[in-house]
Amino acid sequence: MADGSVTNCYNMGEVRGLKRTGGIVGIENQTTASIVNCYNAGKIVCTETSTSGQPFCGAIVGTVTDAQGSGETVATVENCYYLENSFYQKRAETIYHGGIGYGTGDTESKTADEMKAEAFVLALGEAFRQDDGQNDGYPILAWQGGSQPDVDEDRAAVAADKAALTIRPTIVSNLIPLTPGQASDTKTFEITVWSALKTAQHELDSLKELLSGVLNPVYGTDADIQSCLRRMIDGKLTDDFVRLKSANQLTITVSNPGEPADTAAEWGIAPSGTLRYFFRDPAQSGASFASG
Repeated sequence: MADGSVTNCYNMGEVRGLKRTGGIVGIENQTTASIVNCYNAGKIVCTETSTSGQPFCGAIVGTVTDAQGSGETVATVENCYYLENSFYQKRAETIYHGGIGYGTGDTESKTADEMKAEAFVLALGEAFRQDDGQNDGYPILAWQGGSQPDVDEDRAAVAADKAALTIRPTIVSNLIPLTPGQASDTKTFEITVWSALKTAQHELDSLKELLSGVLNPVYGTDADIQSCLRRMIDGKLTDDFVRLKSANQLTITVSNPGEPADTAAEWGIAPSGTLRYFFRDPAQSGASFASG
């Protein structure tokens, strides 16, 4: 597939090819090409018998690198799954397996039991339904029938968050060229997924640490302490505060405005948070007052 997208698709049958073979797509080598929300439970067979190079076969897609042969991943693979060992091939001393033959993307191995579970239907997205007996327990598409998975709200939210979580590949240049199959290595990542509530609480705690303990309201700008604090907060909300910026639902209230040093003074913070400013004119005695 030189161009285009494959979305909400699955394969249950055996796929055979010489090389560059996959359960969903064989070759995907354009930046506009993508495979999203798909799974493969069928066996993938690469018939190439040579041991001199990599077969470029995968349980989801054969290759997602550019057509010029640089080895750079150009196509997108997101939220795709495959049955464990649906592609497994040993050549000489090298074992080839996994969702993508050549390149990188978001694929994950599942057992048969995991694929038949209700949580897997949720992970695939709204286009899929629980099997009603026509697909050996594996999820089917909504237009084929089936039923909505019966899971609680928390499990549904976790599945949705997991489906939305992707890792973009890091492109590294100026590498020493290697012939495919000569060398290989792996790198392990540990990823912690937080709920939206925990993420928001973490961001609130981080924001609290960034704010100074001293407030400097500005006359003519801050009518109350809430607007003063809001101005300070907005200056700290960088792109790291994903939940707080997207929700934009921070509520600021005054729980204890404190007592003024002079209880007879008219300036200070009212219980509602309203600010009463004062200033002194050197040409006059006493103080003048102004509301926020």
